[in-house]
Amino acid sequence: MLVQVETGEALGQLAQIAAVPGVDGVFIGPADLSASMGISATRACEVQAAIKAAVAPYARRKAAAFSPQRFRCQALSRLGYQFVACNVDVRIFVQGSTPCEPR
Repeated sequence: MLVQVETGEALGQLAQIAAVPGVDGVFIGPADLSASMGISATRACEVQAAIKAAVAPYARRKAAAFSPQRFRCQALSRLGYQFVACNVDVRIFVQGSTPCEPR
């Protein structure tokens, strides 16, 4: 089971959440986390530092993350994240419904 952690309070209790039997991974939701921290940018240094510090003990076996940018997905993979979501459903639908340009 993959659970989501999307508030500063939950991030502070990550060890207890990850230790729950049956939890295979902990997905950090950067947009909701940054909002709960009162910060509007998910890439703000404070948000990224909080995520990195919180997941460091779990990165090789339980950490999951999201980024819409390919280079960030690759960086998260290099950090040891086991699951990295690199797109969102809305973007996939938009890309799929955009007509191709004729050659």
